[in-house]
Amino acid sequence: MQPINKNSYISKHIQYFFNKRFLSKGLGVISAVLLLLATLIYFYAPLFIIEIKNPVIETARTCLTSEHIEQKTDNKNLINFYWQGTGEVELNADLYFAMRQPAKATLILLHGIRSHKETWQNIVRYLQQQGFNAVTVDLRAHGNSKGEYCTFGYYEKQDISALIDVLQKRFHIHTPIGIWGHSLGGAIAVQCLAVDKRIQFGIVESAYADFAQITQKYSKDYLSFEATSFNEFLLERAGEIARFNPTEVNPQDYAFFITQPVLLLHGTEDKKINPANSQKIFEALRSSHKEIIQIENANHYDIWQKGGKKLHKKIVDFIEKSLIVS
Repeated sequence: MQPINKNSYISKHIQYFFNKRFLSKGLGVISAVLLLLATLIYFYAPLFIIEIKNPVIETARTCLTSEHIEQKTDNKNLINFYWQGTGEVELNADLYFAMRQPAKATLILLHGIRSHKETWQNIVRYLQQQGFNAVTVDLRAHGNSKGEYCTFGYYEKQDISALIDVLQKRFHIHTPIGIWGHSLGGAIAVQCLAVDKRIQFGIVESAYADFAQITQKYSKDYLSFEATSFNEFLLERAGEIARFNPTEVNPQDYAFFITQPVLLLHGTEDKKINPANSQKIFEALRSSHKEIIQIENANHYDIWQKGGKKLHKKIVDFIEKSLIVS
């Protein structure tokens, strides 16, 4: 029987003890990291969908360049005002009066996501010159409006109905009402047309047809791989946090209930929202007077510039024709 080497025996036990301790610490660190990751995914990741003023993405609030945004200080026919939307959220808008009164109609203009009402300045001036009032809106959680989350039309369409009440009662505007929305604003405009028949016509620009599909597309763009189940989870959590149902904000579904005149606009080179989205909305519309125009070489943001005077005239012609057939 070989004698026991006490030094070797003690050394092995010490090594075993330290390996076990380090292994335990390593597992603890891994567990902590996984717990932190799960917490971030569960509580924080959904905010990238609904929280517009998130500090991490604050720098991306508008994708428009300065050449598309002009100051409104020189426009004298302007009233800035607040009104209360759903849940008593304080919302902000600018009311611009037509250069010639009485106005032919009043158009409510809705911006895209992480943008603001000032992006409409060029179009506002043109509409005023053509004899139309214009109301530019900061959607909830955007610009000067209050509200914690964007709900992609779930509450916003009720906000716009409340706005129409204000225009008629506070400002005594009784012209025909139209709505014009870009991107997210276009998606909301479709929902507004379906639920509030006081809106007599609509212009829907660069809008998506299906909310889940467009968020899936953006997720794939950012993550560089398909993550359908993950996206479904994020949408469900976003809905829980902001208290809305993500399955009830699909413009294509609402289009079936629209009978008012609608003009759809989309750039052929739109990489953010494929022009096929407008086609889906167009096909679902029950309007007897509906048109769709694809603007050659235009992307998501420069339809007005690329379309030029020819498009400007087509839009005015559509509005004036809508006032006759409505």
